[in-house]
Amino acid sequence: MSMTTATGVHILFYPYPTSDHIIPLLNLTQRLLIRGLSVTVLVTPDNLPLLEPYLSTNPSSFKQLVLLAPNPVISCPPLKRLVSNIRASCDLHYPMLLQWFQSQSSPPMAIVSDILLAWTCHLASELGVPRVER
Repeated sequence: MSMTTATGVHILFYPYPTSDHIIPLLNLTQRLLIRGLSVTVLVTPDNLPLLEPYLSTNPSSFKQLVLLAPNPVISCPPLKRLVSNIRASCDLHYPMLLQWFQSQSSPPMAIVSDILLAWTCHLASELGVPRVER
Protein backbone atom coordinates (compact mmCIF):
# COMPACT_ATOMS: atom_id res chain seq x y z
CA MET A 1 0.00 0.00 0.00
CA SER A 2 1.46 3.33 -1.00
CA MET A 3 1.08 6.34 1.24
CA THR A 4 0.69 9.73 -0.39
CA THR A 5 2.52 12.63 1.16
CA ALA A 6 1.63 16.28 1.22
CA THR A 7 5.01 17.96 1.28
CA GLY A 8 4.72 21.67 1.89
CA VAL A 9 1.25 21.51 3.41
CA HIS A 10 1.15 23.34 6.74
CA ILE A 11 -1.84 23.05 9.08
CA LEU A 12 -2.53 24.99 12.29
CA PHE A 13 -4.08 22.96 15.14
CA TYR A 14 -5.82 24.75 17.99
CA PRO A 15 -7.31 22.41 20.61
CA TYR A 16 -9.39 23.62 23.53
CA PRO A 17 -6.89 23.64 26.42
CA THR A 18 -8.01 20.60 28.39
CA SER A 19 -6.54 17.11 28.05
CA ASP A 20 -9.82 15.52 26.97
CA HIS A 21 -9.92 17.93 24.01
CA ILE A 22 -6.20 18.04 23.26
CA ILE A 23 -5.52 14.31 23.04
CA PRO A 24 -8.07 13.51 20.27
CA LEU A 25 -6.79 16.46 18.22
CA LEU A 26 -3.22 15.27 18.71
CA ASN A 27 -4.22 11.82 17.47
CA LEU A 28 -5.44 13.46 14.26
CA THR A 29 -2.24 15.50 14.15
CA GLN A 30 -0.21 12.29 14.40
CA ARG A 31 -1.97 10.82 11.35
CA LEU A 32 -1.27 13.94 9.31
CA LEU A 33 2.37 14.02 10.40
CA ILE A 34 2.77 10.46 9.15
CA ARG A 35 1.48 11.65 5.76
CA GLY A 36 4.16 14.34 5.57
CA LEU A 37 2.28 17.48 6.57
CA SER A 38 3.88 20.20 8.67
CA VAL A 39 1.96 21.09 11.78
CA THR A 40 1.85 24.03 14.15
CA VAL A 41 0.10 23.32 17.43
CA LEU A 42 -1.18 26.01 19.77
CA VAL A 43 -0.95 25.07 23.44
CA THR A 44 -0.71 26.68 26.82
CA PRO A 45 2.45 25.99 28.85
CA ASP A 46 0.47 23.77 31.25
CA ASN A 47 -0.50 21.46 28.38
CA LEU A 48 2.93 21.18 26.79
CA PRO A 49 3.64 17.80 28.49
CA LEU A 50 0.73 16.29 26.53
CA LEU A 51 2.73 16.89 23.33
CA GLU A 52 5.89 15.12 24.52
CA PRO A 53 5.05 11.72 22.91
CA TYR A 54 4.27 13.38 19.57
CA LEU A 55 7.37 15.56 19.66
CA SER A 56 9.63 12.62 20.40
CA THR A 57 8.27 10.50 17.52
CA ASN A 58 8.00 13.28 14.89
CA PRO A 59 10.41 16.06 15.92
CA SER A 60 11.07 17.34 12.40
CA SER A 61 7.44 17.39 11.29
CA PHE A 62 6.26 19.87 13.88
CA LYS A 63 6.84 23.21 12.24
CA GLN A 64 6.53 24.92 15.57
CA LEU A 65 4.69 25.09 18.82
CA VAL A 66 3.07 28.35 19.75
CA LEU A 67 2.67 28.81 23.48
CA LEU A 68 -0.49 30.70 24.28
CA ALA A 69 -1.09 32.68 27.41
CA PRO A 70 -3.35 30.71 29.71
CA ASN A 71 -6.86 32.01 30.21
CA PRO A 72 -7.38 33.86 33.48
CA VAL A 73 -8.77 31.79 36.34
CA ILE A 74 -12.48 32.50 36.60
CA SER A 75 -14.45 31.56 39.71
CA CYS A 76 -18.07 30.88 38.85
CA PRO A 77 -20.41 27.92 38.18
CA PRO A 78 -19.06 25.41 35.60
CA LEU A 79 -21.23 26.42 32.63
CA LYS A 80 -20.57 30.13 33.14
CA ARG A 81 -16.86 29.32 33.57
CA LEU A 82 -16.80 27.49 30.24
CA VAL A 83 -18.48 30.40 28.44
CA SER A 84 -16.14 32.88 30.17
CA ASN A 85 -13.09 30.80 29.23
CA ILE A 86 -14.16 30.67 25.59
CA ARG A 87 -14.67 34.44 25.52
CA ALA A 88 -11.32 34.97 27.25
CA SER A 89 -9.54 32.74 24.73
CA CYS A 90 -10.99 34.78 21.89
CA ASP A 91 -10.08 38.09 23.51
CA LEU A 92 -6.55 36.95 24.36
CA HIS A 93 -5.69 34.84 21.35
CA TYR A 94 -7.49 36.31 18.34
CA PRO A 95 -5.25 39.38 17.93
CA MET A 96 -2.09 37.37 18.67
CA LEU A 97 -3.03 34.65 16.18
CA LEU A 98 -3.91 37.17 13.50
CA GLN A 99 -0.54 38.87 13.92
CA TRP A 100 1.35 35.54 14.10
CA PHE A 101 -0.39 34.22 11.00
CA GLN A 102 0.33 37.35 8.99
CA SER A 103 4.01 37.29 10.03
CA GLN A 104 4.63 33.78 8.64
CA SER A 105 6.50 33.44 5.36
CA SER A 106 4.62 30.16 4.76
CA PRO A 107 1.44 30.48 6.80
CA PRO A 108 -0.80 27.50 7.46
CA MET A 109 -3.19 26.54 4.67
CA ALA A 110 -5.97 25.68 7.13
CA ILE A 111 -6.98 25.87 10.77
CA VAL A 112 -8.21 22.78 12.61
CA SER A 113 -9.78 23.87 15.87
CA ASP A 114 -11.91 22.52 18.63
CA ILE A 115 -15.68 22.75 18.43
CA LEU A 116 -15.63 25.00 21.52
CA LEU A 117 -13.45 27.52 19.68
CA ALA A 118 -16.07 28.48 17.11
CA TRP A 119 -14.67 32.02 17.00
CA THR A 120 -11.76 30.61 14.98
CA CYS A 121 -14.21 30.42 12.07
CA HIS A 122 -14.12 34.24 11.93
CA LEU A 123 -10.33 34.20 12.22
CA ALA A 124 -10.04 31.73 9.33
CA SER A 125 -12.43 33.82 7.25
CA GLU A 126 -10.41 36.97 7.91
CA LEU A 127 -7.24 35.11 6.93
CA GLY A 128 -8.81 33.54 3.85
CA VAL A 129 -8.16 29.93 4.88
CA PRO A 130 -10.56 27.07 5.60
CA ARG A 131 -11.36 26.10 9.16
CA VAL A 132 -12.11 22.52 10.07
CA GLU A 133 -13.95 21.87 13.30
CA ARG A 134 -12.89 18.92 15.38
